[in-house]
Formats: sequence, C-alpha cells, structure tokens
Amino acid sequence: MVRHQIVMKRADFELTLTLLETKLIIHGGETRLEQEFPTAAALIEHAMRVVKLRQAEGYRVIAERKEDQIVMPPEPEEPAGEKPEKPEKPAKPPKASAT
Repeated sequence: MVRHQIVMKRADFELTLTLLETKLIIHGGETRLEQEFPTAAALIEHAMRVVKLRQAEGYRVIAERKEDQIVMPPEPEEPAGEKPEKPEKPAKPPKASAT
C-alpha cells in the first residue's frame, strides 16, 4: 500500500503531492487535482515525473511524510451561495388533437 506525501516549494508557493493507494492528489493554493492510476507502480512513476518537472520549474522538495504523518489537503469548497445548476427540463411535446 502506498501512503506518501511530498511537499515542494518555490518562493512562497507550496505544492503538495499526496499518494494514497492508486490515487494522486496534487494540492497547491486553492487548486486541487485528483488522478486515479491502474496500479501503485503507475502512480509512483507518474509522481516521480511530476516531481522532476516541478524541480525543473524551480520547486524544491522541503518535506516528505509517510503513513500516519500525512496531512490530507482540504476538500475543494463550493463558493458560498452557489448551488450546482439543475439541468433544464426538456420541453413537453404538444398534445396531439383527435380529429
């Protein structure tokens, strides 16, 4: 079972990669991205690629957490007062008249 967290930082921006089983959660600022992978090996391979790409952009790893030390990123919040839109109902066809 994979349970690992990598914290990266560039200037004052922090990026957290959380690996859980076969899911990768990338959290930075107000952005949260979740990706599911077919295997733990695919998850680890992708996470390593993300770390290398971010390091090329100037991020550096400042912390790693394992198992019970993981701090879960916050769930995305819906903006206050906004509710998901309901899909519009299709118009009813006109009633056929008997002739």
